[in-house]
Amino acid sequence: MNMIRIREEVTRTKCLLDQQHYPKPSRSSPVDKIKGQIWIENFFRVSGINKKELSKTFSPPRNSSKTISNWLNGLNRPSDKSVDKIETIYKGSSTIFYLPVFKLLELEITRETLSHIYSSFESKSFSNHWQFTDLYDDEYHESLDEIVLIEKYHADFLFQLGGIHGFTGILWNLRNAELGNNQDLYNHYVRYAYKSLPSFCRNKAFISHWKEILSLLRTIHRKNYYSYIRIKPIKTLLAEQIHSKHLVTVTSERPTQIDDLRPLPLPSPYEEPLF
Repeated sequence: MNMIRIREEVTRTKCLLDQQHYPKPSRSSPVDKIKGQIWIENFFRVSGINKKELSKTFSPPRNSSKTISNWLNGLNRPSDKSVDKIETIYKGSSTIFYLPVFKLLELEITRETLSHIYSSFESKSFSNHWQFTDLYDDEYHESLDEIVLIEKYHADFLFQLGGIHGFTGILWNLRNAELGNNQDLYNHYVRYAYKSLPSFCRNKAFISHWKEILSLLRTIHRKNYYSYIRIKPIKTLLAEQIHSKHLVTVTSERPTQIDDLRPLPLPSPYEEPLF
């Protein structure tokens, strides 16, 4: 076969493939993909409307229905513009999409991003303290009318708080230790990241994606090879805690030991060899 025939065959094959209308692979990051899916799934669950009703928000509705299906399937990332447009009609629907936790789960992060995230939660009255409001009851997805102050670097207090904000604070400290090249602090916070993952993933918006969220955390952890091979999550225990009827992270509310009445610690869902 001469070169002309080869070029003709290549051109013909390309045309045939183009006509198949295969879905284009997503160029978004793994975090963008899961963020879009979590947002649109949570929107339908909370709002109670269906895909057809939502598609009427956009023009033309027929193309919008396909776009929404791609969001649900993770084929495309919803744009900020689309999320904001839906927010103007369905107030509060964009909250999940813009949670800082998604930026903290990205593979790469900068000091500027960390500073911006902390400033949005920084207490104006107490230095080096997180000030969390609009706390979420992860069992029922309701906002609680509380304000909680927690020391900026205190992993155990953040763990006991649990939920979205507790996990966010621990991830922030983990990424801060990563940028600071502090191995001991990094190991400390990565242990708590695994410990706090179940409390975060019990939220109805995240529970069906807990394995993907764990994978994102593991991908970040893998960058620190020494820590990665030393501290490993126990998936069976993570699953047990995520799907258990109740998960008590507050030390004072934990069941107590019979002999000395000290609170029984929650089993840590990670393992590490002793060497």
